[in-house]
Formats: sequence, structure tokens, C-alpha cells
Amino acid sequence: ANAADTATVTLSDGTTILTSSALAVNPSATVTYTMNGSTLVDGAITIQVNATDAMGNPSSFGGTAATKDSTAPSAPAFFIVPAGVTNPIHKVNSFTVSSVNFAINWPSTSVNADQAVLTLTDSLAAQFTRGPFSAPNGGGVVIYTANNLSALADGALALTMTVTDTAGNAVNFTGSTATKDVVLVNATAASVTNTPANFINAANQASTTVQVTMPGTATGEELVRVALFDGLFSIQSAQQTAAAGGGVMTFAGLNASGLPQGAITISVTVRDAAQNTQSFTGTAATKDTVAPAGPVSGGVASGAQNAANVINAATAGAASVGLTYTAGAAGETAQVTLTDGSTNVSSSAQALPVGGGAMTFTSLNVSGLAEGTITISVSTTDAAQNSTSTSVTQATKDTVIAAPLAATIPAGAGNSANAIASANAASTSVQVTMAASADGPESAQVTLSDGTASVASS
Repeated sequence: ANAADTATVTLSDGTTILTSSALAVNPSATVTYTMNGSTLVDGAITIQVNATDAMGNPSSFGGTAATKDSTAPSAPAFFIVPAGVTNPIHKVNSFTVSSVNFAINWPSTSVNADQAVLTLTDSLAAQFTRGPFSAPNGGGVVIYTANNLSALADGALALTMTVTDTAGNAVNFTGSTATKDVVLVNATAASVTNTPANFINAANQASTTVQVTMPGTATGEELVRVALFDGLFSIQSAQQTAAAGGGVMTFAGLNASGLPQGAITISVTVRDAAQNTQSFTGTAATKDTVAPAGPVSGGVASGAQNAANVINAATAGAASVGLTYTAGAAGETAQVTLTDGSTNVSSSAQALPVGGGAMTFTSLNVSGLAEGTITISVSTTDAAQNSTSTSVTQATKDTVIAAPLAATIPAGAGNSANAIASANAASTSVQVTMAASADGPESAQVTLSDGTASVASS
């Protein structure tokens, strides 16, 4: 070849033929022909070079066959964050963030030669990229595991992917938006709110109440559950949804009857819409359903003005009741009630002597109780407000005395009636007539007085 020669290039798909312009031959160098092959169909393309020298002599040369491929790969049907054991679909949470799964449904036309790149972009434009990697032959759903999205911000994540074939044709596909949520609000307080607080007793064990406080950052999607745990057994509440903005949640009707006596742990589990889960341990409670022991003896104590178990006119305004306990624990109290069957008089509660012993309730005003038998009951209550009622020795209230009807000096051998003579001055008799209401135990004393001096009978 020499510089005077010219050449054209012909491209053919078997039907359409494209011929370039003639260019001068550059001996021992490469000449580039630019042609528009868009009218050629995809498939095998033949290349032919037609040269002509200065004298008009032609020559032809068949070049290396080419392939036209202008069709991009088919896009997948979906690209998502699938649901898993610990996450809902389209969610990245605290359980999965360091090893997120992607699911891609490839078309049946995909081949290993196609190369894919996956990109996830957060709201701050930070990106996670995986690839390039080969598409599967024949397509189908493929799970791509162990994708660490810890560096991306919480919030919406845009999923995109690009698939490129060997000819450099590419298809871009936008997957389903995912949400990253690894931050979960947790309870700030939890306690048993029975009466008394933080105790489970005989009265409330079948229907215990726990209150949980959620913070103001609660979104209203959190699911909250309470458990009572003794270290071996537990009971759980039904699940409740926290209010947006937080506040106090009440879990009522928890049946703790099956839990043993002793310390009870209050555990709160909070789970949000992304299935992030946290636990909170509340204020420990105590289960105590055993009633305390009552007094072994008790009754109205004897005093300077009354016999034991008797309430008289002198003591009715300030009666005293004594009790004896053989056992007593811190927090246990006793209260005494005296009743005539219609009206009750109760003392204030007093602390029992720890370990047992005697205790006295004074200044009990029973003036309003009827005469006769007085029943005395004792309510012994422990710190958990379990209570035992014990009846002690009954008392008798008797504040009314039968007055004498008459008192006279009877006539005698040396004196006339109602007269004291020399004969009886040293041994004067006085007769007293008692009313029929006298019941027998009354005693009487007679006093004789001249206005200045007086003498009294024994």
C-alpha cells in the first residue's frame, strides 16, 4: 500500500449494508473509520475492506467478524430488604443492621456474564455499595447476606442497582425503599401498684397491677409487655401499645398466685415497629401472702379502779386492753376493736414488739357502748397488709350501781328507832335497804356524822 491508495469499510448484518467514506491509506499505520451502525440489526456483523490504488485496481479484505448487541439486560422484578426472623419487610433494625439481607428477583434472561452493582443511599447521601458481582444464570430469587449498614443514618434508605452486560449495555433499577431504625425508646419506670405498693399479698395476688412509665419520645408504635419473675417461673401480661408522647401504662389483672413467696422481679419488654426490642427492670416487689400470727392472750387489763376484764364507771372513758404475742416482725401492727354488737370502738394501730411480747392499748373511750358483754377482737397486719383477726377474752361493762332505798337506825333494847343512846353509842347499828336491781356483788359503807366529826363502817 502507498499513500495514493484509498479504502472503504463495509458493515453488513446480512440484509443491510453500510459503506464508509473512502479514506487515504496510511502505510504502516492504522486508519479509523467512524460509521453509524444503528440501522444494523443485533447479531453477527461482517466487516469488509475495499481498497483501490492510484491506477484503479481494486482489492478486498475480510475483517474479523463482530457482534452487534445494543439491548440492555432485563431489569429484576424486585430488589428489597426481605422480612426475617428478627425484622419486618423493608426494615433494618438493631438486630440486623450489621448483617442485612437483600432479596433480588432476577429475570429468566439473566446470565453470569452480566455484572450487578447494588447501592443503598441514606438521607445524608451516605452510600453502601456491593459489587460488581455476577448475575445468576436463568434468574430467580437470590438472597444476598451479610450486608453491614451500620454506617448509614437512621431513616429512609433508597435501594438502586445497575446491571451491565458484556457489551457494556446497562439497566438501572430502583428497588423498594427500606427504613433503618436501630434506636428504641425504653421504659423509664415500672412497679407493682397494689396496696401496699411493691407488695403482692393474699388479697391482690390473683389480680396484681403493674404500672409502666414510657418516655416522651415514644412514637405510639411501641408494643409493651410486663412479666413477673421469681427466678424460675414467670407470668406475662397481654401486650399493650404505648401512647405517642409516652406516659403511664397500667397492666391490671396479673395472676401471681402461682409464684412462690419472696422477691419478684418486674421486667418490661418494649418492641417497636422495626422489631427493635429492649428490656427494662423495674422496682423489685415482694410476694407475701402468709397472714401474721395473732396474740396468744388478751383482754381488759386490771387497774387501780377495775378488775381484769371489767369496764366500770371509773374506767369507761379510758379503758385499757393488754395483748401478748409470742412472735412479731418489723412492719407488723395490731389494732383492737371493742363492740357491744351494735357499736364499735377501735384503737389506733400500734407496732408489734419485734420477736413478740406484751403490748397495751390505753385510753379507749367505751362510754358509748352498751352495758353488758363486750367482745374484743384484734386485727394483726403485716407489712404486706395480710391480716389476721383474733378474738380475745370478753369484758363486762358495768357502769350503773344500784342506789340504797333507805338507811335507818333500828330501835333496840336501849334506844328508840333512829336514836343513839348511851346504851348503843359504842355499837350503833344501821339498816340499809337496797333496790331490787342490786345484782349481789355490791358493797356498801355507812358514815355517821354530827357535822363536825364522822365515823364510817368497815
